[in-house]
Amino acid sequence: PLVSGDADASEATDVRLLDAGGEPRRVDVRDIPIWGGGGLLLSDRTTLEDTKAALRSARARLERTTYEVTENIPAGTYTMVKPPGEAAARLSFMSSRFLSILGMTREQAESDPFYPFQAVHPDDRGEWIRKNMDTFVRKVPFSEEVRLLVGGRVRWVKAESVPRDLPDGGVVWEGVLLDITEQKLTGFALERARDSMVRLQLERTRIQERERLLQDMHDGLGWQLASARLRLRQEDLTRDELDQVLDECLGDLQLIVDSSTGEFGSLADAPANARFRLNRTLPYSLDVRWS
Repeated sequence: PLVSGDADASEATDVRLLDAGGEPRRVDVRDIPIWGGGGLLLSDRTTLEDTKAALRSARARLERTTYEVTENIPAGTYTMVKPPGEAAARLSFMSSRFLSILGMTREQAESDPFYPFQAVHPDDRGEWIRKNMDTFVRKVPFSEEVRLLVGGRVRWVKAESVPRDLPDGGVVWEGVLLDITEQKLTGFALERARDSMVRLQLERTRIQERERLLQDMHDGLGWQLASARLRLRQEDLTRDELDQVLDECLGDLQLIVDSSTGEFGSLADAPANARFRLNRTLPYSLDVRWS
């Protein structure tokens, strides 16, 4: 039938009906005027309502799963929202793990935008705040490491977050807070072990060098002194020649001592010392030109 053009249908009433098969249906019922009287308009909403119910159930399960994940993963999760026109962002969500790492309650963290920074080590706090404020201004991803001082214990954490624009012009950073104390301590231990190995290697090299120098003393000075003693016994060595041999031995001994202690001075001093010692031992008949 034709609907009257000068009358409006009534507001729909949500009614539950049973269809011919006995299945429940959700129906919108409206009174409508028609020529010669009135009637009812029934709109079946069962599929739409079922779909909405399924979506609500799926959304609830997703929210529950998300909450359980954020509460049980090893990392702390958080979101920071910077409203339009404000300089700093506020924490809008904090997982239990996030609060545990910082050693504070949810009420404390929400009381002031800068309160969570109280957990940062005093020596690092100023630089940490500067980095965060720079991130808020430039609206860029954040990834930094910092020391915390919680309950008198120093811990290392890494914070990572990425920004996302909000419809109202604000920005939200969604991120994680990772406790990397064990990794840091392991790294420090490896550095100390490596430094210790380097020192041991240097000491071993120094000992080997001293052994070599001692061998040089045996082969060089020992031979010179033994040769001079033999010539003295044979009365084949003058006093001047003996003085010269002893001067050469003293010069070689001084060189060995300098080498064993590592006291060379500067690189420029080394050739100068060599020149000084060689000039004392070279024959006067040689004209040596140094450059």
